[in-house]
Amino acid sequence: MRELPEELSRLATDQLGLLTRRQLRRGGVTDAVMRRAFGREWQLVLPRVVALFTGELTPDQRLTAGSLYAGPGALLTGPTAAELYGVTSDWVSAYPLHRFVVRPSQTDRSSGFVVVRRSERSERHPRPLHGIRVVSAARAVGDAARVCRSPRDARQLAISALQSRVVSEQQIYDEAIRGQVQHGQALRQGVRDFAAGAWSIAEVDLQQLLASSPVLPSAMYNPMLSTEGGAVLPTPDAWLDDVAAAIQLHSREYHGTEEDWNHTVMQDGRLTEHGIVVIPVTPSRVRDDPAAVLRHVETTYLGLLDGRRRPTVVATERHHLDVLPEGR
Repeated sequence: MRELPEELSRLATDQLGLLTRRQLRRGGVTDAVMRRAFGREWQLVLPRVVALFTGELTPDQRLTAGSLYAGPGALLTGPTAAELYGVTSDWVSAYPLHRFVVRPSQTDRSSGFVVVRRSERSERHPRPLHGIRVVSAARAVGDAARVCRSPRDARQLAISALQSRVVSEQQIYDEAIRGQVQHGQALRQGVRDFAAGAWSIAEVDLQQLLASSPVLPSAMYNPMLSTEGGAVLPTPDAWLDDVAAAIQLHSREYHGTEEDWNHTVMQDGRLTEHGIVVIPVTPSRVRDDPAAVLRHVETTYLGLLDGRRRPTVVATERHHLDVLPEGR
């Protein structure tokens, strides 16, 4: 990398190899020097944002570049901010843009992977995450809902936010009615889904399917399981208590790494060790061929009623919203 003054070099290190043109000029680097370095050692990754290297930016570098482009006082919001707080969903992870809000006296603009929008709404206590100033968790979720692709995505957003305990039920309701939040009704429905025991939108699909059965009893969702002696067992997605059967949603889509998948398989093994019958289903099958999935579950359930001794496993309902924190 081209030699820089010591102070500028430290700043570049702090900013993951990124500087603005203004920072370079203030550090004594002329426009002529910049022009000679572009395309050889440096690259312009966003207007006025210079990478002191060539090649692809890492996710953290893209975030830092976006913050430098948005300018001092800008706050990260929307899907990326929600993800930094721990909210997870496929569409959030795949959302391609970093969204920032700035004071109303500034201008809307966008370039590449960054969108900057003016906002009248003040943020009293922004949080630093990954070296970036971020709006509150509740606002991040609300702003993410504004760019959701569908009501289904908004429901998943609310469920994930509640499950990760970064917001409270009331905060989601407040955000849903603040301004003109797209999919506000779906956000509120996500709160109701979570209260009913769903930890993902795929579990909502499963709940609706099982509830439609004239054969199955009412299922429990994500209950706490323990042995008669008090040993804690893995939590099943759905539970048929009279026959001690666990219905598990399994998909590579919901297990990001091989380690996650292996952990899931081991958890199923722990259930079967205690005499619990595990009925595996996949989210895509529930969505695309629900009748076949329901027949499979019903057939298994009826078979278990025929002379099988129920293992001594205790299932306790969870009261999901009772454990939510006062939001941050």
